[in-house]
Amino acid sequence: MCAVPGAGTNVPLWILGSSLFGAKLAAMLGLHYAFASHFAPQAMEQALAVYRAEFQPSGIIDAPYAMVGVNVFAADTEREAKRLATSLQMRFTGMLRGDRGLTQLPIDDIETDWTPIEKARVQEMLRCTFIGSHDTLKRQLSEFAAPFRPTSSLSPRASTTMRHG
Repeated sequence: MCAVPGAGTNVPLWILGSSLFGAKLAAMLGLHYAFASHFAPQAMEQALAVYRAEFQPSGIIDAPYAMVGVNVFAADTEREAKRLATSLQMRFTGMLRGDRGLTQLPIDDIETDWTPIEKARVQEMLRCTFIGSHDTLKRQLSEFAAPFRPTSSLSPRASTTMRHG
């Protein structure tokens, strides 16, 4: 007898991608598709559109079914959420500088840690990042998801700017 983890559980199979290749593969195989917008936000809208346009029904699902991974920093207050997010912002700034060291503890003022050019580049890379309190995040995430819901147009048109809460 051979042990098979997950046998009989019918766990859905997903393709995780951050480029058009993953979207095309999931569409061709008729699988669920998850887009890693926290890695490649600039490709998100096109990848989702390609997945939906090229989707081929399979024995697994009959229609395209997608999700998007995003960064979320939540706290009781806007100020604390912004402070927590500085760890990721410093991480990406370090990557721009060629420093792939350990993740730093949050700081109170990120503006002292990066140049205006670094700030612009990091904000572009983290444009699918949501920062804030419960109410802020609820609103931001709802607005972000609205264009991607099945009842809306199949061509995504979400605003994917970095949220500061």
